[in-house]
Formats: sequence, C-alpha cells, structure tokens
Amino acid sequence: VTGADGAAGWHVHFWTDDAEDEVAAERLRRRQRRRSRGQLRVQGEQRCLSFIHIPKTAGSSIERIGAGADRKWGFLDDNLSCDGKDGYCDMPDNSTCPRWHVPPAALANVAEHYSECETFCVVRNPLERYRSEHAYRHRACRSEAFKSDWLREVRRTPYMQSCHLVPQVSYVGSAKSGRRYCKHVL
Repeated sequence: VTGADGAAGWHVHFWTDDAEDEVAAERLRRRQRRRSRGQLRVQGEQRCLSFIHIPKTAGSSIERIGAGADRKWGFLDDNLSCDGKDGYCDMPDNSTCPRWHVPPAALANVAEHYSECETFCVVRNPLERYRSEHAYRHRACRSEAFKSDWLREVRRTPYMQSCHLVPQVSYVGSAKSGRRYCKHVL
C-alpha cells in the first residue's frame, strides 16, 4: 500500500481464521502464515492510518484485530464524532447511525476526520451484504412481498438500520464532490 502522495508507506496484512474459499485457503497455505492468523502487522513509517468501517463487511472483526495492535478504529475511535455528539449521529433522512457507521459522504465532519490519515476499508458483494443484513434483521420473515416492501423502505430511508444498508460507494468516495475517502479498498 502506498501513501496518497505515492510514497511507500503502510503495509497492512490481515489474516483471519476462516478462508472464504479454496483459493484463499491455498494462498494462506502457500505463504505459510498460519502462525500469524487473526493478527495485524503494520510495517513502515508510523503515520496515521484509519479504518473506514462499512457495515456488514467484517468491520467489527477488523476493529478488534486493530485494537490488538493498539489501533483505535471504528467504535474505539474517541476522536470520531458528529457535531460533538458521542455515540449516534443524526442523518439527512432523520435516521440515526453509530458514529463509526456514518459514511464520510453523508456528513462533512466525518469526512474531515478521515481526511487527516491514510484510510482503508473493506467492501463486499452488495447482494451478499444485503442478504446478510436482511437475514440478520428478519430471520422469521421470508416472504417475497416483505422483502420487496423492505427494499422499498431502504430506498426511501437509506440510513435506516444504523447505516447498515447505505451503498458502499458512500464510504469510498463522493461522485458529487469528486472526493475519495477510502484510499485503499480491500
């Protein structure tokens, strides 16, 4: 990973205990990194590195791993706030979201917070992300009509459900301003 200025900087490596597929598992075996799984190793100059938490993309796991390396990301980042408020932020559609789930494209002070550091984020297949959230929130309700109604509601109120269904692009950048928030997308 290089810095925004193109200079060599951070090298961030994550290893998790469960491989997504056989290709990833084979890569893990080939690299012989079994002993370092579940850990974070940051190499390079000690500059500021922030994690932009996109809900339903393993963000909580990354925050826990970061905490083990003395990194305060996401819910542990005491400097991340919305207009001086702790905890939840008021969103443009009158919903509220935890401060660590707020997309930088939605609130200027959140965007400013992330502009102070090199940033990285993790994205996920959007359909799988939606299915995961729907299954989590509505385990008992499986009807297609309900899913359709719920999807319409998400379109009307994009920040509902603690920002869990905001499009991932709102965390990566803004087409409106042309600004890039997440400099390193994994």
